[in-house]
Amino acid sequence: MNNAKSTHCQCKSNEKSADQAQSNTGCMQTSSFHTEMSTELPLVKDAITSRVLVDNQLLSITEFTMDEGQALSEHTSTCAAVVTVVSGNILFTMKGEEKNLVPGDVVYMRPHELHALTAAEATRFVLTQVKVDENKNRE
Repeated sequence: MNNAKSTHCQCKSNEKSADQAQSNTGCMQTSSFHTEMSTELPLVKDAITSRVLVDNQLLSITEFTMDEGQALSEHTSTCAAVVTVVSGNILFTMKGEEKNLVPGDVVYMRPHELHALTAAEATRFVLTQVKVDENKNRE
């Protein structure tokens, strides 16, 4: 089993200079389609792969594949996050409780929620991270 050290859950800072903010306003207004995901990011034996589909000032959407037995050890994120299982089977641990997730299952995590996951079989999932203001509504 590969316990990969996770860096995928780090949200980028929302703080930008005036020039950066002005140049990035277009990215929030650009809509896009992402089709044929399974052919664009194939499952790789004994590996975890990912590709970023959307990354702007508001949110990040990343597609992941994990071969059977691959794992992400406990970690947190500064973002609110949603995991949507597309195919396969994930053992997902949060708040000390382990759940078996299958296609169509969804997990919501508030910022700083400790979690871990292991692929019980070759799995594809989508991670949506919503970038939040750390100074507002922190629970």
